[in-house]
Amino acid sequence: MTAQADTKSKRLNEYTVGWICTLLKEQTAATTMLDQRHPGLPQPSNDHNTYTLGSIGKHNVMVRTFPSIKVGLMVGIGGGIPPKVRLGDVVVSTPVGEFPGVVQWDMGKTKDGSFERTGALNNPPTSLLTALTKLETEHDLYGTKIPETLDGLKLKWPRLSPKYLKCDSFEDTLNTHEFHQSGSRWQVISRLLGMILTFVTYLLGWRVFTPRHSGPEQVTSNAMNTGHEGGQNKPGDVRVHYGLIASGNQAIKDATFRDKLDRQFGGHVLCVETEAAGLMNDFPCIVIRGIYNYADSHENQEWQEYAATVAAAFAKELLEYVKPSDVEEGRSVKDLLGQIHDTVSRNRIDLKVMRSKLDKKEDQDVLNWLTPIDYGPQQSDIFRRRQPGTGKWLLRSVEFQKWLNTSRQTLFCSGIPGAGKTVLTSIVVHNLINVFSRDPTVGIAYIYCNFQRKDEQNIDHLFASLLKQLTESCSPLPESVKVLFNHNKAQRTRPPLEDILSALHSIVAKYSRVFIIVDALDECQTSEGCRMKLLSEISGLQAKNGANIFITSRIDDGIGKKFAKAIYLKVYARDDDIEMYLDERMRLQHSDIFDDTIKSTIKRDVIKATDGMFLLAELHMDSLLSLPTRGHIKHALQTLTKGIEKLDKIYDQAMKRIEDHGKECRDLVKQILAWTFYARRPLLTLELQHALAVRPHTAELDEDYLPSINLLQSLCVGLVTIDEENGTIRLAHYTTQDYFQRTQQRWFSGGESEITKSCVIYLSFSAFQGGPCDTDEEFEKRLQSCPFYNYAAQYWGHHARDASTLCPEVIEFLSCGMKVEASAQALMAPNSAQPYIEHHYQKFPRKVTGLHLAAYFGVEEAVKTLLKKRAEPDAIDSHGRTPLSYAAQNGHSTISKLLLEKDIAADSLANNELLPLLHAMGYGHTAIMEQPLATGRAEPDFKNSRGRIVSSAVWERYGTTVEQLLETCRVGRVSNVSTRRIPVSLAVWNGYEMVVRLRLEIGTDMETRYTLYGGIRLYLAAENGHEVVVKPLLSMKKLKANVKDSFGRISLFYATKFGHGVGITFILSNSVISPNQVDYDGSTLLSSAVRNSHAEQVKILLATEIVACDSRNCFGRTVFWWARRSGHKDIEKMLFEYAKKRGILLSGGHEMTQVKV
Repeated sequence: MTAQADTKSKRLNEYTVGWICTLLKEQTAATTMLDQRHPGLPQPSNDHNTYTLGSIGKHNVMVRTFPSIKVGLMVGIGGGIPPKVRLGDVVVSTPVGEFPGVVQWDMGKTKDGSFERTGALNNPPTSLLTALTKLETEHDLYGTKIPETLDGLKLKWPRLSPKYLKCDSFEDTLNTHEFHQSGSRWQVISRLLGMILTFVTYLLGWRVFTPRHSGPEQVTSNAMNTGHEGGQNKPGDVRVHYGLIASGNQAIKDATFRDKLDRQFGGHVLCVETEAAGLMNDFPCIVIRGIYNYADSHENQEWQEYAATVAAAFAKELLEYVKPSDVEEGRSVKDLLGQIHDTVSRNRIDLKVMRSKLDKKEDQDVLNWLTPIDYGPQQSDIFRRRQPGTGKWLLRSVEFQKWLNTSRQTLFCSGIPGAGKTVLTSIVVHNLINVFSRDPTVGIAYIYCNFQRKDEQNIDHLFASLLKQLTESCSPLPESVKVLFNHNKAQRTRPPLEDILSALHSIVAKYSRVFIIVDALDECQTSEGCRMKLLSEISGLQAKNGANIFITSRIDDGIGKKFAKAIYLKVYARDDDIEMYLDERMRLQHSDIFDDTIKSTIKRDVIKATDGMFLLAELHMDSLLSLPTRGHIKHALQTLTKGIEKLDKIYDQAMKRIEDHGKECRDLVKQILAWTFYARRPLLTLELQHALAVRPHTAELDEDYLPSINLLQSLCVGLVTIDEENGTIRLAHYTTQDYFQRTQQRWFSGGESEITKSCVIYLSFSAFQGGPCDTDEEFEKRLQSCPFYNYAAQYWGHHARDASTLCPEVIEFLSCGMKVEASAQALMAPNSAQPYIEHHYQKFPRKVTGLHLAAYFGVEEAVKTLLKKRAEPDAIDSHGRTPLSYAAQNGHSTISKLLLEKDIAADSLANNELLPLLHAMGYGHTAIMEQPLATGRAEPDFKNSRGRIVSSAVWERYGTTVEQLLETCRVGRVSNVSTRRIPVSLAVWNGYEMVVRLRLEIGTDMETRYTLYGGIRLYLAAENGHEVVVKPLLSMKKLKANVKDSFGRISLFYATKFGHGVGITFILSNSVISPNQVDYDGSTLLSSAVRNSHAEQVKILLATEIVACDSRNCFGRTVFWWARRSGHKDIEKMLFEYAKKRGILLSGGHEMTQVKV
């Protein structure tokens, strides 16, 4: 006979009692107590727990946890504290004195110089305590029903009886070794005193069987004294004890420690266990434990099933005394978690701050110096905007769980625009922070790519942000970051990308796991290879350090191909998520037209029309909720557009509603949309307010024209949104940007010109007629009193360059010297993210002219007009910069040509001795670089403090510029003297093939040691993977490829260390080097490649078929030891197969292991 089955499924919210078990045998015992079994319910894909559903009496019970659970029973087995408790007894957690029902013995706080332990669980819920009181009375009067329940189990589950019911063969180890094994005289005395005290207390008439006093025990068998007289309990006897349960994170298997622990809690502890410590402090739970051992060195495995059964039987009996009405009135676990969510979040932040300990101002300055960009506010804002409860499907998916639980994985999520990818990213970030908030060995960094932030989201800033985020959790500030900061502080420079990446790799290596999240990869700019470089470098972090990467993107074949081998998950809006969103939007409407019928119709039709796009649901609801009657709503539902191809129609409808406004209101909305669309970076709401308040022919701002923030958003019918975390205004979605990109001439004709006009009028206000500020304090006050000043100064020229016509206000502004200099201060002064620069707002060039600014921004019409007005083309500012140098620096070739036509000096020096030519080289503007050379007035051999111009290009690492100077810019005019002055090692290091070949032609001794690094030129080329340089070096007859450096390493060691497979292959095939060379500690090339997790290099070396895979270094470590330590399964497999093929025994370190594939 089994528990009666109920074939009708119940809803999640009908289960109000949670029965929590951790062992299979505990769950089996719990299942036997159910009066009815219920069919299973859908289970999240990421939830690997086992659930059993059923009922006991009037209570629907779930053996695990559901969100509607209001009381919990944690039922299982534990260790007893003898002689108070014996094997087979039951212990129930109840408060005793100052202690809650469960105390966590290995957790507490320091108070007044001593360690004070704190409770793991709060007091049990009132409904359970009330039921316990009733149950105690019933036990006093009639005894327990546990024996009857056990008898019933024999009939219902006969196959379980031999194992789950007690028999005479069970032996209580307390009788055989408890007093004999301790060897402690004082332990025996302590136990005797405890027994005497209990007996005296009973004789005095004090109540012993209460949950409120120390060491209480209740005899619930037929004879009160049968349990302890003569040793162990007899079959059928069950004793129930009420008191403290001590829980910890490790099992106790030592009798001496167990007794010491009991004394520390005043002798009140009856049971010890490990599971309850993992529950939250506010979980409404009571813990019930059957005793199967004495928390000593004897496991007593035979008692486990019986102990689990008697505990389950008591739980069943307890539920009979719990009123369903009392349970219903209680708060669910979900509600409790919701209430404490904010507190937990604040505590998590506090813990992170405590852990990082970066409380010194100089440390914070260093982090801000890395990059001022902070994605935290954006994460908070996006997560706040989500509909609570949505996105769980992603976290529960098999794909996400595999990514989360396995290192070195990439999860690529793509979907149509508006599917909710960015919101899902915020949910993933929030989940990771929650899961790993208390683990300082796990690093989390994330980036939200944004089409409106392209200027600041260049490759340097993206990786600087990752470095900053991963450094924030390190304490103390890592040395690699300090070195990066101090070096650039001395030079007053920004670090190059390679230095940022080097520091990033060193920081990532400090973590056991690292998660990198990149949202909207398709919005990452492609110019200068930014997107591909980002992917390449984070893939390198994954390959070398096992980082996990999470990427989202719109559907894009080019991007998709890059993730062909990644875990893939298609993103689209799930109907359940959309329904939750719609319910909430309609719930917030107080209109009486939204009755149940119209709500149901809206949900059905909107969900059908969304076609996997959350954005469509939002836009449809914005439209529907603005309608006045049910009739209008029903009519609109019949014409709902469906699918991404219909988005334009929805946006057209939104703009039509704007067109229906009055002229003043309509014009204001179009200005808001134009500013938001054309802005070069997200505008602060205060900046936009000031921009909108600018009026023509005014000398100051009239604050009466400042629109309210609420008006900014409400007028735009869902097309813009305001991020409350950082106070910026932006277009609601990428698709909104796409729409206006296609229709800008329709809606914003002349928009760039109008924006330019507002900027230069603002910069021409009388507030700036005094010129730049003389102190940083004055400048900061100016920024505060004129919020739009910073944006206008930095971006007016970009808008002017893209405008169809040049407004006359631009020339008026550029002709006013003092106002131009005031603008230059905001444009050119170093920002506050460079803390090593004192008085940084004063570090800008004075004597800047209007022509300087026009050339800087590349505003061609303005340059022509100013030159016609006889502006000085050779004007030099206080930094020695000419208009030509600014034009060259920013790649404005047309402007450079205009200025060169005025017969200016193309090689005019600046204070820092950089030519306009070098400015062009530094920013890769090769077309501009050729212009001054073509005039014949600039010499390619021109000399400055760093030598000739080619030498300067090598020193500055100006990549292809070096080759182009030598190849296209009249190489014949570049003297041998110039080429000879180039440091050969630096040219080799940077891979400049032409320079190396020229030096070889001249006759340089390439075997000369480069003493600074203790290596030779070939080492440098091999280390950086420059095959084009390795080839000409190996062509030298005198070059010895097997020359060792001071560490005993040949060039191949550096190629294997840094993962340059091409260099390895070429050197091995073109020299007499043996792949079994060893360095100073006996490590081989193979161990170097394995140690650095370079699978491709391992494959190349093994392919020689002569490489030794069983050698040891001087520390006894083998390649297999390094393979297992790095955790690279592919490398392990290659080594195993190679060794098996040759019958070689591999060693994991000091012990030989048989090869198994």
